[in-house]
Amino acid sequence: MRVWPIVVVGASGCLFPSLSDLDDGLLDATGDVASEVAPVDVQTNDVVDASSDTGDAAVESGPFCESGAANVLLCDDFDDSDASTFGKWTSSVGALVRDPGAFTSAPFSLMATTPAQLDAAAPNPSSRLRRTFVQPLNHVTHTFDVRVDTYDTIGNKAFLNMLVITSGGIDVQYRISATATTLLYEVHIPTGQDAASTSTQFSLTPWTPGVWHRVVADITLTSVPAKLTVTVDGNVAVGPNAPASVAAFGAGQSMDVQAGVYYATTPETGWAVHTDNILLQAQ
Repeated sequence: MRVWPIVVVGASGCLFPSLSDLDDGLLDATGDVASEVAPVDVQTNDVVDASSDTGDAAVESGPFCESGAANVLLCDDFDDSDASTFGKWTSSVGALVRDPGAFTSAPFSLMATTPAQLDAAAPNPSSRLRRTFVQPLNHVTHTFDVRVDTYDTIGNKAFLNMLVITSGGIDVQYRISATATTLLYEVHIPTGQDAASTSTQFSLTPWTPGVWHRVVADITLTSVPAKLTVTVDGNVAVGPNAPASVAAFGAGQSMDVQAGVYYATTPETGWAVHTDNILLQAQ
């Protein structure tokens, strides 16, 4: 299915930090309502997570990060023996745990939660891991398994499992945008930069709570604008090679990858999200 993008112009009052400030800033507070890199190909079986429905993201038959994928910058299946640390990441914020009760590769996945009530002192909570890479970027493939367990039914939205690719000094965010009733893949330029705040949004089929899904985002940065293909559970949901019209800055110079909830807007009932088997490939 070909999905046509919607371009959204953000409110001028939003305040977004630069990529270097992402770890401490908060972050769009208004909630503005080369060659191919082959994705990983791993053997799966029909074993399901005892605590949930795996959907089409089947449990792996072996260690995900031993699948032999090419051009890997980062792979994390969260299955390290030390469940209290996240050694492959350089920073973290919020409520993050390795969960032994829900995964697509045993024995753990990452579980991120946000508070169950609105805190006036922190109205846009984050719960995420983060790592930054500085290198030339022509083509990026971002693979992850994700399961939204709890949608905030009163608050606005949450942004999940985000990439920030800096091209020509402009930070471009590639992210899942979820509400209790809608799901988007969004390419977004925040305010506070030379470029105007804009978004290219692609509609996705909403996910049932408690069901795993595998997302693969394939981004060609050398095209102007960047070209994007997103598959969900092996089915093309965006593209193929859909133009991300706001991302018209060419090859990248650095990339920030995040796992979990980048931030939630006006949360009240809270969010709970599992992530497993993150693979980041780049050329």
